[in-house]
Amino acid sequence: MYPREVLKRALILNASAFIIVHNHPSDDPKASREDIEMTRDVRRAAEALGIAIHERLEIGRKGHASFRSLGLLS
Repeated sequence: MYPREVLKRALILNASAFIIVHNHPSDDPKASREDIEMTRDVRRAAEALGIAIHERLEIGRKGHASFRSLGLLS
């Protein structure tokens, strides 16, 4: 996922905020280092455009993980 593609869609929709949902290829919904870094990059770009990220969810067969509840989005 590229920040420019996420934000391009948000701008087309005139969104003021969005939620990222990622279907994890593994059964474990634990966020990887790459997931965290990519979300940080998207968040920086979104903030520069006045767009908020409310949540990022990782979905796996064994459940889900919320970046907000894990303290990865404040």
